[in-house]
Amino acid sequence: MKRIITLVVSVLLIATLFTGCANNNSSSNNNGGTPGQPARKEALVVALLNEPTQLDPQYSADSYGSLVILNTHDPLVRRASNGDLVPSLAESWVISDDGIVITFKIRQGVKFQDGSVLTTEDVAFSLNRAISKSQSALFTAPFKEAKVVDATYVELHLLYADIAALALLTNGNNCIVSKAIVEKVGDENYTNNICGTGPYKLLDWTKGSKLTFSANPDYWDGTPQIKDLEFRILKEATTALVALQTGDVHQVFNLGTFDLKTAKDDPNLAIQEVSSTTIWSISFNVNMEPVNDARVRKALAMAVNKENVIMGAVDGAGMRADVILHEGTAGRPDNSAITTIPYDIEGAKALLSEAGYPGGAGLNIKLYVREDQTKKVGEVVMDQWKAIGVTTEVIVMERSALLADIEAGKLMAYTVGNVNLTLDASFLMGTLDSRQIPTSNKTFYSNPDYDALYDKQAMLFKDPEGRKAVVAEMFAMEAKDAPRVLIYYPTANTAYHKDLYVECFQTMENYNFGKQYWK
Repeated sequence: MKRIITLVVSVLLIATLFTGCANNNSSSNNNGGTPGQPARKEALVVALLNEPTQLDPQYSADSYGSLVILNTHDPLVRRASNGDLVPSLAESWVISDDGIVITFKIRQGVKFQDGSVLTTEDVAFSLNRAISKSQSALFTAPFKEAKVVDATYVELHLLYADIAALALLTNGNNCIVSKAIVEKVGDENYTNNICGTGPYKLLDWTKGSKLTFSANPDYWDGTPQIKDLEFRILKEATTALVALQTGDVHQVFNLGTFDLKTAKDDPNLAIQEVSSTTIWSISFNVNMEPVNDARVRKALAMAVNKENVIMGAVDGAGMRADVILHEGTAGRPDNSAITTIPYDIEGAKALLSEAGYPGGAGLNIKLYVREDQTKKVGEVVMDQWKAIGVTTEVIVMERSALLADIEAGKLMAYTVGNVNLTLDASFLMGTLDSRQIPTSNKTFYSNPDYDALYDKQAMLFKDPEGRKAVVAEMFAMEAKDAPRVLIYYPTANTAYHKDLYVECFQTMENYNFGKQYWK
C-alpha cells in the first residue's frame, strides 16, 4: 500500500485562522427602524478583524481570503452548516473501486459573472492550477491531475486513495476560476480581476477599509436576498462589537469572552456558538525521560481536570476534548464507541507508584508554552499536577524557537494546537502516524499497528461504519499509550442583529451570505 500522508496544520500556541489586525474604518450609522437594522433589508455589513491578502483561489493563504473567495466563486463541493458535504458545481460524483479516481458530473448552464458559461475545461484547469501552486499544497496533497472526459464529466485522479479528498475540495483554494480570464489577465493578476460563478460579485476593495459586493443576478442557486454586501475591516473585536451594537455593522465573528458576554446581554443581538475546528493539547515527547513511560503519561493525563482548565485559562470559552476529533467530523465514531482517559486522581497516584514515583516524589516535568492563553493552560495544569505530587516548571518560549526545539526533539512536554481544515478524520488522526514525525506528529509516538489502522481507515471510502470502527480502535490505542493530553476545543461564534437569519459554521470562511436574509 502506498504511503498515505495527511498534511496537518499544527498551530503552536495560537489559532491562526482567526488572528491578525487591520486598519480601523469609522463610518456613520445609516440605519433606520429598530436599532442595528438597516433601512433597506437588502443590505448587510459584516465586520472582519483582518482583510484578505489574496483573492485568487489558488494563491489564497488565509481564512479571510477564503471567506471572500467562497462567496465570489464556487467549489465543486461545499460543506453544509451541519458538516455534510453537498453538491455545488458538481451535481454528483462517483468514486472508483480502488479509490484513485473521482468522476464529477458538472452542473450545466452555470455562468461566470462576465456572462460566459462554465465548462469542464474551466474545472480541470482550476484544479490543475491548484495542484501546481505551493499556496494550495495543503489542500491538494492527494491530487495528481484533473482530466476532462467530455462536456459534462471531469475526472480527478489521486496519488493514493484518500477518503478526505472530497472534503479538501470544499476549501477556497479549490474553487473554480475562468480559464479564459486567467489567460487573458495573466496568472498572477487574476487576484485583481476575479470572475467566479459565486453568489456575489466584487465591486471594490479599498485596502485597509472595506470590500463591497453586489448579488449575482444569474447565480445558479438563486439570486441572494442580500443584494449589497460589505466586509468592513475593523481593527479590534471590541470596536467591532460597538459597531454591531450601534448598527454600523450587522454581523461579527469570533468575539472574545468578555465581548461575547456583552453581546449576549444586548436584546437586539443574537449569538450562535459551536466548537471550532481547533483543538488544544499538551503533547509529550515519548522518547524523553520520564515521559517515555506510558504509565507516567497516563497518570499526568488522568490528573487534568479539563473543565477547570477551560474556566481558568480561557474563561470558559471552550468545550472539553477527549479525542482529537470534534463531533461532526467525518469518520468520528459515536461517543459510546470511544475509549478515553478518565479524570481520576487516585488512579493517577496508583500509576505513578507503579512507575516508581510514589506520591509523585522525584517526578519533575518541564512544560513549554508561549506568552498567551497557553501560558495560562500551563499554570492551571501545573497546579493540578501538584495534587498527585508532581513538580512542574512552566517555561515560556518564543513561538518559532519553540517550534524548532519541539521538532528537534529537545523538549519534554509542550502545548500544541491543531486545526482540522477538512473536517475529516484523516486530517488529524495522522498526528500520531510515525511517518509524520516531527511535522504533524509532535509526540514522536511510533506504533506500527496505529500506522496500519491509519492507512486502513483512509481506504474505507465506501464503508463509513467500518471506518468509524477502525478509528475507534485508534482512539483505544491512544488512550492506552497516552502520548498527549487532549484538553479543549475553543468555541467559534458569530454575533448578529436578531432580525438576521444566519446559519452558523465551525469555520468563518464557510459562511455563505447568499443564504442569509433579513426576516
